Amino acid sequence: MADLTPAPRRWHRVVDLHPGEWPIAILLALDLFVVLVAYYVLKTAREPLVLATGGAEMKSYAAAVQALVLVPLVPMYGRLVARVRRERFVPAVIAVFIVCVGLFAIAAGLRAPGIGIAFYVWVGIFSLAVVAQFWSVANDVLTEEQGKRIFPVVASGATIGAASGARIASWLFDAGLGVIALFGVAAALLALHLVCTVVAMRLHPPTPHAEHHEETNGFLLVWKSPYLRAIALMMLIANLVNTVGEYVLGRTAVESAEAALALAEGVADPRAFVEARVGAFYGEFFFQVNVVAIALQLLVASSLVRFLGTRGAIAALPIVALGSYAMIAAGATLAIVRAAKVAENATDYSIMNTGRALLWLPTTPIEKYSAKQAIDAFFVRAGDVLAAAVVFVGAEVIELGVEGFAALNVALCGAWLVLVASLAKKHDALSRAR
Repeated sequence: MADLTPAPRRWHRVVDLHPGEWPIAILLALDLFVVLVAYYVLKTAREPLVLATGGAEMKSYAAAVQALVLVPLVPMYGRLVARVRRERFVPAVIAVFIVCVGLFAIAAGLRAPGIGIAFYVWVGIFSLAVVAQFWSVANDVLTEEQGKRIFPVVASGATIGAASGARIASWLFDAGLGVIALFGVAAALLALHLVCTVVAMRLHPPTPHAEHHEETNGFLLVWKSPYLRAIALMMLIANLVNTVGEYVLGRTAVESAEAALALAEGVADPRAFVEARVGAFYGEFFFQVNVVAIALQLLVASSLVRFLGTRGAIAALPIVALGSYAMIAAGATLAIVRAAKVAENATDYSIMNTGRALLWLPTTPIEKYSAKQAIDAFFVRAGDVLAAAVVFVGAEVIELGVEGFAALNVALCGAWLVLVASLAKKHDALSRAR
């Protein structure tokens, strides 16, 4: 493929792409953007279905149900991806997602019993599986050196897609599109995702299949590999720290709103007053996270990877989180908690997102697909269950305060940094061996 005109000179200090790499970088970034917008459209359609079919209480148990559903699906996915050419298998999986969206649209139109619960569980699995498969393809079609340069640009598709996806979905809903119409929009977006994926795999064909006797079960691949086990453990710790942090943020926001209520006079509806204060707080919070995440992704991620490599990308979040929760433990005002969580979440959605993708570059093709689905789907959902249990015990049994939960996260971040140092060494050794 002939080299195209290099990017404008002003971008050279921000990104590190070679001539000819911009087309695949932009294509993959667009593909990931479309995936995130499709997810937010489906997520918007999900809420009225859940509430209309009496499934609101299901949210508390959804992560556990999703983890159980993934137990047979992950090995099945591994067997298929090992036997079928990936240029055919990956588009087929995306086509299955599109068919599922169509079937849910029909079921919603017929008001089928239990549709809300089933769709809630499916969206939770889809949101992890489709993104994991996207990064599997990106790792498969690029060399390790290309990935280090291109992934920071590609990850901007996720950062911008997550920031704008909810707004786009809200606009569609406010424009009068019902749940059925949102299903149609999501299916069209997934069709565009399929086209982008096919084009990317034709421009950069995947690595040929390995020997047929290679292990295909994602769970066994993780169990047998110290490197993959380290990635899985890092995901569990990161998930636990984030969940505890979200609890701290929510609890502090509610307590602040209740304190404001106590000082207010003549409030006709106290509950509505608290809900409005909390809602306004989260609206501003999400906006700040999105702005900072986009800035970090566009202005920092590429340079950080260029100078510090994968090690720097995966160490950024635990360092930021450690400093954030140390501040909260020292004095938990709402302003401190908000600033700390903005820094943590923005780093997670930008630099850490890039780092997680880079970790898979030196792995084998079957690991990129099967083991990645096991870690990014099952282990993440299992981590949600573990994190919920930790928060419950801390809040209801031990009765930790906000500072206590922050101190717990400080200890977890310390263990996280030790694990990152070990994981970085394993990554470097694996890269040299490959």
